[in-house]
Parts: sequence; C-alpha cells; structure tokens
Amino acid sequence: MSAPDVRRVRSGPGEFTVAAVLWGVFGLYSLAHGFVDDRAPFVIVGATSFSVLIVGIVWPLVSVHGIGISARAPSDAFAGHDVPVEITVHGRAQGLQLRLVEPVGPRCWTDAPASGALLAPAVRRGVYRRVVVEVVACGPLHVFARRRLLFVPLDVALHVAPVPTPVVATSATVDRAAETSVVDHRPTSTDTVRGVRPYVAGDPARHVHWQSSARAGSLVVRDFEPPSAHGLAIVVDLRGGSGDDVEWALRRASGLARSVLSDGGSVVLVTFERMPVCAAVTTVRALDRRLAAARIGDPGGAPEGWPVETVRP
Repeated sequence: MSAPDVRRVRSGPGEFTVAAVLWGVFGLYSLAHGFVDDRAPFVIVGATSFSVLIVGIVWPLVSVHGIGISARAPSDAFAGHDVPVEITVHGRAQGLQLRLVEPVGPRCWTDAPASGALLAPAVRRGVYRRVVVEVVACGPLHVFARRRLLFVPLDVALHVAPVPTPVVATSATVDRAAETSVVDHRPTSTDTVRGVRPYVAGDPARHVHWQSSARAGSLVVRDFEPPSAHGLAIVVDLRGGSGDDVEWALRRASGLARSVLSDGGSVVLVTFERMPVCAAVTTVRALDRRLAAARIGDPGGAPEGWPVETVRP
C-alpha cells in the first residue's frame, strides 16, 4: 500500500541529543590528544567519533522525508471521551517517535513500516477532517532528532458531539401543514384510514385496496389520517458566548432534542454551521452531527407553526 498524499510542514531544524554531545566531546578529546602527543590511535578514534556524529545527523534528515502516514478514526464520538485513531506508517525508518498534535494524543516509539491505534481524548467539540501527527526521526544512533508535522486527511470525518445534559423537554402540538413542510411523514399501519385515493408512483404495494381497485377498474390505495403531531423547534443561538458557555448551551440543546425524540416527537434544529440551517433531525446520530458542526453565528428563525425553545449560552 502506497503512502497517501499529506501536507508536510517543517517543525524546526531538529536538535542534538545527549548522545551527540558525548560523541562530540569524546571526538574532540581524542583528536586533541592525538595531535598534541602525535598518537595516531587517538586521531583515528576521534575521526571515527565525528564520522558517527555526521552519520547520526544525516540519517534522520534523509529518513524522515521518506515517511508517510495514513489515519482512520470513527465517524462519531463525544467530547471528553477517548477516540481510537488508527495510524499506519509507510516507508522504512528506525527510531521514530510519533505524537498526535490535533487531537492531542500520546507519544509512541516505533520503526517503519508499522500500524497501530493511539487513544486521543477528544477535548474539543467539532468536525475533524484531518489529524496532525508529529514525526520525530532519530535513526538507530539517536544523536540527532529531526521533526516534521504531517497533516493527514481522514477517510471519514470525525464528528465530536457535546455530551447531552439530561433535560425533560415539553413539546406541543404542531400544525399538520407546518410539520409536513419540514418533516417527511410516511404513514404506518397504526394510522387511521380515512378513505381511498388513486394510486400514484411511489405508493407501497401494501397500501393498495384491492376490493376498491376491482370496483373502480384502476389501482387505488388507502388514504391515511396521520396521528396528531407533536414536536419542538430548538434554536441554538451561540452568539455572545465563548468557551464553556457555548458548550453548556450545546449540551442542553442535545438533551432537549433527545427528550423529544424519545417521546416520539419531531425535532427541528435551527443552527448556524457554515450558514444558517433549519432542518428536521430524526435520529440521535443526525442530531449529534448537527451539534458537532454548530458554530457561533446568526442561526435564523424557527419555522412557522412550531413551538420554539431557544438555547443561548
């Protein structure tokens, strides 16, 4: 498998290790005594020490440029929870140190090629489409550490949602026309039949009323009376807040929406993401992803005919 295209950013020229200092001091001491006392063995030892030092510097400089990284993460997580990030190191190198910079994660030592999982705490809510990995190459001699930052795209974006605050929401009856303008209602077997109507493309076969179809000479289907709708429009207005206040508002919005959904109600979430978004959420997963993408901005207004709950920091 070839290494993916990643954006490499230089992170400083690198630094010498304690081993480099020892090799340098030892080489200078040997050369000084060798030339002063005219002792060839000391000169050879000193030259060898500096050769090791040069090789130890060049090796990491060359090896780190041949390293590539690919990363995979789950598509959904909660803020504050650990997220396993699968890291695969491509190329060949020894003595590599890897560290997740965004999201912040632990360090590990490895040789390339290699693969494994790093547990990174998802400290911040948001949508992550890449991870930032710091690669430090020391080579087998460990005399010089060369650092590189790799911006690695994720195959699937990671949505870090706020942890919901348990809240009991009070939903109200929603006007049928207002609900159908936002929520796609599909009749179920528990809906009341109010009559029949001509078949239109897309009607399921189980709704065909065969006796009426035989009398009419064409297909007719049952016309259902949907149950009375109840729901809540939640407007998430994060303007004027920052930091923990914003996260508190998002956790409360998550709790409100979950309460309505668990009660069988409909939820319309009004947020500002890259633009104002007013749309229904029918699953908890869709709710979490919307709140993960929420930003500070004007979310706009709720749809007409809906009871409204506005959440602010």
